[in-house]
Amino acid sequence: MPKEADQHRQQTQSRQEEAWKLRVQGWTQDRIAEHMGISQPAISKLLAKTEKRLHAEFAAQAEEIKARQTAQIEHLYDRLADQFEESCRDGGGNPALLAQALKALADVRAIWGLNAAERREVSGPNGGPIQIDAEGIRDELNRKLARLAAGDEAEGVSAKPDAGRTGGDEV
Repeated sequence: MPKEADQHRQQTQSRQEEAWKLRVQGWTQDRIAEHMGISQPAISKLLAKTEKRLHAEFAAQAEEIKARQTAQIEHLYDRLADQFEESCRDGGGNPALLAQALKALADVRAIWGLNAAERREVSGPNGGPIQIDAEGIRDELNRKLARLAAGDEAEGVSAKPDAGRTGGDEV
């Protein structure tokens, strides 16, 4: 039995690889199905499994790259911090080294998505608070609703479904 299971697994993997290669070349699922002699829903399942597996692999690789780049940047930061301290002992300190060290820390935050979203303030006239005339809006809405309820057409709006239509399929 184990040999049959291994053969089935290998056959499935081979089909997944072939279907994926054809899909990457731009073939439609219907064309792949016809070429491979299996149904389109079966092709869809094979491709979905392949995409799921590749996504997991790519996500793991991305995490490894992020970790490696973080270690590299931290190493650069350490060297820059040491060089800045040394420049302070020599007198004055080199602000360019400090700026590069701070940039390295910012790069680590960016790699891991730790930067806070930029805050934007929206204000009214002259930087004051936004003024909303809620009562005026409510009153205007009530007037329009009253006209609609009375059957009046107001500003091209009607309570009657086909009111205002001139025939044909205009909207």
